Amino acid sequence: MSKTDGYRAMGAKRVELRVVTVDIDTARERNTARAAKTGRLVQEHALIGGHKGVSKNFETYASSGKWDTVTVTDTNGPKAKKIFEITPSGERKVLDQAAYDKFIDKQNYTGK
Repeated sequence: MSKTDGYRAMGAKRVELRVVTVDIDTARERNTARAAKTGRLVQEHALIGGHKGVSKNFETYASSGKWDTVTVTDTNGPKAKKIFEITPSGERKVLDQAAYDKFIDKQNYTGK
């Protein structure tokens, strides 16, 4: 969040928070597949911790007023879909309640 203040101080007129989510087990599978293909492997504790942390702290991020817009996009299905947004006017919209609840619940992930 502190980076946002820096962007504004450097003259940014618009700052957006865009979150992309996927189930943690799917992220783990994608991480392994990507590593096999490219050699880039995110350490499992960092991957899981990142997912859990964003979900745990999302309400703080979303309510902070630091961003002009906020979106959460779910990439679990065959096509990515926006599940949450805060518009430039400040209107808060949950576009898919079940998917949004699943995103927030990732903070409670305990593994397979």
